[in-house]
Amino acid sequence: MQGVWVCNGGVSVRGVWPGHEEQVGALARELGFRHVSLSSAVAGMVRAVPRGYTACADAYLTPCIHRYLESFRAGFAHQLRARGHDTARHVLACFGGAGGQHACAIARALGMSRVFIHKYSGILSAYGLALADVVHEAQAPCALRYEPAAFPWLDGRIAALERECRDALRAQGFTGEQIRTEAFLHLRYEGTDCALMCSAKGHPPTPRSCRAGDFHAAFTSRYLVEFGFTIPDRAMVVDDVRVRGTGSSGISCETPLAPSGKPARVETVTRCYFEEGYLETPVFLLEELACDHTVPGPAIIIDKNSPGERGGGGMGGAGGFGVGWEPPPEGLPRPPAEQMGRILQRTAISTNIKERLGFSCALFGPDGGLVSNAPHIPVHLGAMQETVQFQIRNLGADLREGDVILSNHPCAGGSHLPDLTVITPVFWPGVPKPVFFVASRGHHADIGGITPGSMPPHSKALREEGAVFVSFKLVKDGVFQEEGGSALGWRDAGSAVFDFSGSGPEVYGNCNAPRAITLSALIYCLRCMVGQDIPLNQGCLAPVRVVIPKGSILDPSPEAAVVGGNVLTSQRVVDVIFRAFGVCAASQCQGFWG
Repeated sequence: MQGVWVCNGGVSVRGVWPGHEEQVGALARELGFRHVSLSSAVAGMVRAVPRGYTACADAYLTPCIHRYLESFRAGFAHQLRARGHDTARHVLACFGGAGGQHACAIARALGMSRVFIHKYSGILSAYGLALADVVHEAQAPCALRYEPAAFPWLDGRIAALERECRDALRAQGFTGEQIRTEAFLHLRYEGTDCALMCSAKGHPPTPRSCRAGDFHAAFTSRYLVEFGFTIPDRAMVVDDVRVRGTGSSGISCETPLAPSGKPARVETVTRCYFEEGYLETPVFLLEELACDHTVPGPAIIIDKNSPGERGGGGMGGAGGFGVGWEPPPEGLPRPPAEQMGRILQRTAISTNIKERLGFSCALFGPDGGLVSNAPHIPVHLGAMQETVQFQIRNLGADLREGDVILSNHPCAGGSHLPDLTVITPVFWPGVPKPVFFVASRGHHADIGGITPGSMPPHSKALREEGAVFVSFKLVKDGVFQEEGGSALGWRDAGSAVFDFSGSGPEVYGNCNAPRAITLSALIYCLRCMVGQDIPLNQGCLAPVRVVIPKGSILDPSPEAAVVGGNVLTSQRVVDVIFRAFGVCAASQCQGFWG
């Protein structure tokens, strides 16, 4: 439930009596309404009809604006962070007539601490058209390795593209002094398909680079920022060569503001409605603000070219060429597991990972308990905790810094063999044991089963379904090892017992579901029934006791085939749990695996 408005028609000699509305508002909040708009707070006037209109509009629009801000923040921030940028280190540029009314809210949502409002923000588009640079780009394909043998060809191609850009800009009236060029190479590691368009700006040429600059250093630096790692021994391939030519007008209309030595003059004070309600808000004229003025928020700063700029909270002031605003900080960073997923998707070669998104990422505590996850595949997320905890028990002191473990065996918390789990222990200086773990699980196209795709419909033993890894160190000491249907009981008393003792025995087929899959289905159902957006971690199962008999279809022997249990039996477990709670019909209980 998003919003509700409350309007009481009763008035007194002194105006609206808010007591009844406040009582109704408190009741609405108890019922779960996230935004309650009281007419006495939104529009403190005697007339009931206009007051009701205003409260109704506020109750409807405020949740819409909040949803817009959240979706904007999520998409914008994720794209930046996926490329290695932190929005908190940037400044939000605000322009347009209504930009100042929302700038502080957007800055808070993005974790930014400063907003810059240009002095021509209301006419910035028209102003920018007159002063904008003219850009001409020329590009040519290439399929060479970035190595000394290819440098003469690259230098010649860059020079030819530079001449093309200069000729095109001269034809538009720019002189040679107004034109500058910048070369780019579209580089990627050989064997990957994630190419980055790199400029050598800031990386001067060396004896082992092109004349345009050290593109090897530029690519390595940017790749490390975006993905967190590099592949030192892998060759680089140049997909394209690009040159950008820029013709600059050379016109500058900026005049720095001089300090005034006096406090900022308040033009007037008006009552303005913010999230906290109506506040006495000072009004300032932008033309009277100097570079040494600081304005405490909330305040309204009026400019001739825009209706108004205002911010709730924080501090504002006039800079050399505009107004800067520092809103108070708000919010927490997005879960790192989401960033893990984006990096995995971008660096992957497999279609299963890159396009089908058949993977999941999560963080785990020092005991292997789930701490944070991204909204990936449900059947993975609940099961990976079992995998991490198995490795802790199985490897113990053999878990060292620089190790990465690969596992897919059902008895080690795996689902079915094509789902490979990669686990990395993270250490802190001076601490002998891992302080936390990161893990990702992805479905692979083939793992060596008796049929293509390693999903044999008639497998009778695990060995028929593909290669098996219990605790294989994929990376050791930092070096990549290249060679190397049931009865269910429950009770409602703040805790629960899920008793699968009536489950059938392990079957001579592949519909057996590992214990980890059963737990994953259970936590998925609990999260669905809670009805709130709670974090999926180990604490969700703290008050829950699960009874699964050994040797049953839900906890088979290590040699049992399990490829069908991951996608079929898991659905039946979900059906049984939902039916026990009476929350929906079994025909509606689909979609857990994907």
